Amino acid sequence: MTLNICEAKSFDQIDFNTANPGFQSYEECKFTNCNFSKADLRDIRFTDCVFHDSDFSMANITNAGIRTCQFYDCKMLGLLFHECSSLLFSLKANDCTLSHSSFLGLNLKKSAFQNCTFEEVDFTNASLEGSVFKNCKFPRATFENTNLRKLDMRTALEFDNDPTKNDIYKAIFSPLNVEGLLCKFDIQIKA
Repeated sequence: MTLNICEAKSFDQIDFNTANPGFQSYEECKFTNCNFSKADLRDIRFTDCVFHDSDFSMANITNAGIRTCQFYDCKMLGLLFHECSSLLFSLKANDCTLSHSSFLGLNLKKSAFQNCTFEEVDFTNASLEGSVFKNCKFPRATFENTNLRKLDMRTALEFDNDPTKNDIYKAIFSPLNVEGLLCKFDIQIKA
């Protein structure tokens, strides 16, 4: 079967619910101010694509390929990333909201996130080894049996990470956020 491939094209203000261009694979494409909210993106591949100011909230991404994609100022609420194709899954995000989403069991090694919010996100059984979360917030996010080896969370905020339930070998935290590792022990940290 031959894939209908779109290469190196820019899309601006496209509503993928009503005006979906219909390609099965997008390679090196740029999407700006596009609406993917509640769109059916099943089995569509995005490779080396860049997304700006786009809304992916509640999109169906079952078996979608997200490969070395970058997201800037995007709204990504309620996404089940763990249902994406795991083959070469890779993303970077800046200034995005990824709340109420799931990365359950995904390999996110060496991923980079900056100024993102992960409210009530599930990272259970995921591998975040070597990833960087710069100025990110994690209110009520779940970390359980998560590989956090060499993770850089020096500037992360609002996380509750039980070190007895996760692998935090050589992870990096700052004195200002170390309390997120100690919540379980109900101790007080005073200056």
